[in-house]
Amino acid sequence: MDPALALEVAALSKQRAIIDAIEKGGSGVQQFYNGAVVFVTGGSGFLGKQLIEKLLRSCDVKKIFVLLREKKGKTMEARLEEFLEDPVFELLCKKKPSFSNKLHAIAGDIMELKLGISEDDWSIITKEINVILHIAATTRFDESLKVATITNVRGTREALNLGKSCQNLKSFVHVSTAYSHATVSRVRREVADDFYDVPVPPNVLIEMVEHIDEGRLNDATNKFIGDWPNTYCFTKAVAEEAVRTMSDGLPVCIVRPAIVVGAYREPSPGWIDMSCAYGPSGLILGVGLGLLHTNFADPKIQVDLVPADLVNNAILVAAHQTAHANGEKKIYTVCSARNSITWGAIGDIYRNEARSLSSPKAVWYCYGIDVPNKWLFTIMFWLLHYIPAYVIDGVCLCIGQNRRFVKLYTKAYKMFDFFSYFTTHEWRFKDGNTQEMIQRSSESDRAIFNCDITSLHWKEYILIWSMGLRKYIVKDGLTGTDYAVKKQHFFFVLNLIVTALYAYFWWSLFSFINSAVRYVL
Repeated sequence: MDPALALEVAALSKQRAIIDAIEKGGSGVQQFYNGAVVFVTGGSGFLGKQLIEKLLRSCDVKKIFVLLREKKGKTMEARLEEFLEDPVFELLCKKKPSFSNKLHAIAGDIMELKLGISEDDWSIITKEINVILHIAATTRFDESLKVATITNVRGTREALNLGKSCQNLKSFVHVSTAYSHATVSRVRREVADDFYDVPVPPNVLIEMVEHIDEGRLNDATNKFIGDWPNTYCFTKAVAEEAVRTMSDGLPVCIVRPAIVVGAYREPSPGWIDMSCAYGPSGLILGVGLGLLHTNFADPKIQVDLVPADLVNNAILVAAHQTAHANGEKKIYTVCSARNSITWGAIGDIYRNEARSLSSPKAVWYCYGIDVPNKWLFTIMFWLLHYIPAYVIDGVCLCIGQNRRFVKLYTKAYKMFDFFSYFTTHEWRFKDGNTQEMIQRSSESDRAIFNCDITSLHWKEYILIWSMGLRKYIVKDGLTGTDYAVKKQHFFFVLNLIVTALYAYFWWSLFSFINSAVRYVL
């Protein structure tokens, strides 16, 4: 059996305990959702899809309303059909073939007032909804202040208004980010699982972006966000303030996940989707295909990665416990603080154990160098990526092929630049509320809805992550691994030769320039 396929089979065998616990049906969380009507925003996203799958597979919900909008010319109905074709639902299809009957698309848009929901739909769903899971957000770090505010802050306000209109609401979960208050002034300091002050009230910020010219807003963005690194973190912080100040009478909580990556156990080990190709998974993928060889990161800092299934389990459990919280608004941080790993340790696993899972689609020797200094990183990026890319694009031009490598590496450089704040700094996230939530859960709840980061074995997970990237992003069929490993040995020798020649070229060029300068002087 192919080593990658053998890893998947071994990982799948560990689902047995979860499946058995689900079938017993003795979980308090299951009982909370049985017969419930759930409304989900952001259900078509990476996190939302896996959450809906887990909810349908583990609980007997009555109905799930999913807020969807027309996108790229596709109607809401077409998007729902495409949504159901995602590999995330493969296990669910086997367990509950008719699960789609419980999914109901609601036409709307998180950027519109009243979430873009029609009056008729609003009247219908507010009579039925028991639980609201508000996941939708723009996660782009370079988003304009206007779009980020309308989506993340005003969208949250409108979701809260929906909750207030519901006649039978039991719980409202707002999904934020652990980095909402990971400001410059808090680098290497504690970030508590509590509310923090923000520089501008939510309604003031909303009114400002609604009425001030976007050009003026863009010019003043840095002044507005101040201590925050980007508009995403800033608006998520203000959105939390909206939850704190605009949720009177609602049973509400906030879940703050850190950097969400591929699944650990469910629905399939390593499951991930294409949207993740532009985050940390994209960086790992680039190295794994031999396309990226330098990373703007400090190998000594701890990185807060959390698998998607652990995050969604925390969301589902938090909704259950919030329904019995007597109005207390809690924040549940889902991070790896108690089971941490450094960038350097991740790199070591990829350079050693994960190399045995190399993809046959790799185009060069797979290696990556972590560089914490921006100037040194830029120099290395030019030497290892930009210059070779210009040469290759030049050859493509001569033979009539499309030039794409400079464009590809320009996107990669921007991605490194966006993420560098998080890959060169660290914070001490506190997750006491999450620990209390786990301790209050029954044994059955902990088996089905595991959200305990200490249960994650990093070496095993890194290998599963690598396998998942191959299966769901590269799509190489998890075959040809032995051939790929042999090809890596060949690429290793070839890389040594090419690197030596490349270094000799630059040494000769600088020697010539030095001699020429001396001659002129």
